[in-house]
Amino acid sequence: MAAAKAVSEGKRYISAKLVGLVIVGPPDLSERRTFHELQIYSNDASVVDGFASFAAGGLNAGNAVLVLATDARRQGVDQKLQTRGFDLGAVAKSGGYISRDVSKTLSEFMIDGRLDTERFCQVGG
Repeated sequence: MAAAKAVSEGKRYISAKLVGLVIVGPPDLSERRTFHELQIYSNDASVVDGFASFAAGGLNAGNAVLVLATDARRQGVDQKLQTRGFDLGAVAKSGGYISRDVSKTLSEFMIDGRLDTERFCQVGG
């Protein structure tokens, strides 16, 4: 929970187990149907670049993409995706791109620092 709290406050969080781990580039999405992934970044510019590359890979593969981030990071990701030629308005309208504020989203299904499963299902579908 410390990680989610730090991210929702716009801070960095690196688990002691992950210090020194380097992950480069987005994954190859062609072989998998669904998955979740964690990437660690050293600064905000790297976060935005990494999110944008990951999202572009998903969109290019025809997958839906959900971005949960601070407003500044979401704006940066949107800008980079638009620069790469994505019409985010059209993709969002079709349900293929969802961008939400991380703090607001977490507040919709977390109660006293714990996951409320019923609320999570309502928010996350």
